[in-house]
Amino acid sequence: ELLEVIVNNYEASIFLVNNINRTIANFNEKIRASILKVLVEKISDRYIVENGTRTDTKYSQIWIRIKGYETDKIFFGIQNFSVNVDPFFGKGLIVGIFVNHGVELEEYKTLGTKNSPWWYANERFKNFNDFEIDLQNPKLLSKLIMNQDFYNGFVEQIVTKTIDYLEIHTDDVIPFLKPI
Repeated sequence: ELLEVIVNNYEASIFLVNNINRTIANFNEKIRASILKVLVEKISDRYIVENGTRTDTKYSQIWIRIKGYETDKIFFGIQNFSVNVDPFFGKGLIVGIFVNHGVELEEYKTLGTKNSPWWYANERFKNFNDFEIDLQNPKLLSKLIMNQDFYNGFVEQIVTKTIDYLEIHTDDVIPFLKPI
């Protein structure tokens, strides 16, 4: 049945196969850019907010660094905006404390549970309007594409939960940072 559809629509099938990940990555980039923009508007007085790697790579993030400190070693992040499944956290988005280069020191245990070689105290974003927050879920993506109010609410929830997380964990991270 599916083979017949593919054969009868071969050129369109080849086009879809060759472009679906790029199209989803581009849309995920739009979502990431929207979240980044609102975060910058709301927290840039205290944090530097910037893109991580592209959405068509294995991992894709938003990085959040505390202003006034050297922040190349420990900072916050939201991951995974990628079209790929995160091998450590599976599908969905997480917010957490990122320890660059996977450095593991005994005192870092005060940051919380280590959930991968790099992430501490990560939290998975909860569902939004009965949708699991998973940027690979076709039902969620469809709703985000087709409904601007839903899209805006989605972005606002990610931003709000991220700010809540920062308020809880910033004081935990500061002792590991050097003032500039």
